[in-house]
Amino acid sequence: MVSSRLVSLVLVCALELQGCGALHSLSPKGQNITGLWMGKTTSSIDANSVDISLAVFQDGDDEFSGLYDRGSGVSVCRAQGCAGTLAGRISAPVFRVNLDDNSWCTFSGGFLAETADGHYSCYYRSGRIERGFWNVKLQHWRPGNAL
Repeated sequence: MVSSRLVSLVLVCALELQGCGALHSLSPKGQNITGLWMGKTTSSIDANSVDISLAVFQDGDDEFSGLYDRGSGVSVCRAQGCAGTLAGRISAPVFRVNLDDNSWCTFSGGFLAETADGHYSCYYRSGRIERGFWNVKLQHWRPGNAL
């Protein structure tokens, strides 16, 4: 018989982290996440959904960087807009987005073959200003492909 404590731990991992494997890495080993990823963030504070895009460039087996863009008109976007840069490691459980207005966000979750999703939190100065969920889909473009 399985203990109720073990069942509770498994349920917490499944609900909060979308699988305990998300704690270890963002993507399966050997997968290249280079490409244009487009989708949405949904705030858990006010249920507002906003379009996002991630232009990701993987450097080697582990490091990646790129550009981030988010639709305007939401509270997290201040005067200078919602664009920024992203950086991370496949082997880490999160990646960071630094926005032009000096705020930043951390994204946790995972990249699969053509989809990625998880949780995010955004910060400005010393406080969290937003949190929610993100999901994106790989567009059929990779650097070197004709547009």
